[in-house]
Amino acid sequence: MSRHLVAFTSFFILIQTYLFEDVHSAASETLEVSLLPNGAGVRCDTGYDLSMEDCIQKGIDLGGYVKDNKFLGYWRHLPFGCSMEGQGGRIFYNEKPEAINNGRYSPICKSL
Repeated sequence: MSRHLVAFTSFFILIQTYLFEDVHSAASETLEVSLLPNGAGVRCDTGYDLSMEDCIQKGIDLGGYVKDNKFLGYWRHLPFGCSMEGQGGRIFYNEKPEAINNGRYSPICKSL
């Protein structure tokens, strides 16, 4: 199975669980996050990245939304990990560690 098919399948199951069963873990509900300002090169400090599961929940809590199958990807212009396009925009989860924020995305990180 290709890497993209596995990622899409995992994403679909994750969204289905979150949206249709409304399942939230107690640990995720108490997790405090920060929406960093968008800016070129801005990303979460090492160790403060969210999991993919927490990204969806916390992004929605911050006013963002997930659209279509474009949540999970391997982009060079989004920050690594969880981010939101602007404020109240689309939520993304980037799996490319060496990616550099082009300035349009606000990282969502665990609070310091």
